[in-house]
Amino acid sequence: MNARFQRDYPIEILFDWSPGKIEIPSDWTPFQADEMITTLELIEEKIWILYENDLMELVRHELIVDEQFEDDLAASTYIEDDIPF
Repeated sequence: MNARFQRDYPIEILFDWSPGKIEIPSDWTPFQADEMITTLELIEEKIWILYENDLMELVRHELIVDEQFEDDLAASTYIEDDIPF
C-alpha cells in the first residue's frame, strides 16, 4: 500500500518573502532569468484574473483611509493654542 502524503501549507508560509529573504541565484543564464520573469508575469496575470475585484476594493479602501488620515492631520493644524481649561 502506497501512502500519499498531502501537505497543506498556509499561503503565508509559501509566500512569506520579503526583499531580504529572496535569494536569486547569481549563476543564471540570461535565458533562465528571462524565463523566471515570464513565469512571474504569468503568476501576476492569473492573480489579477482571479482577484481583480477584491484587489481594486482593497486599493479603494486604502485610498479612503489615507485621505481620512490626511484630513485628520489637516484638521489638527486648525486647533488653537489657547485652549481654555
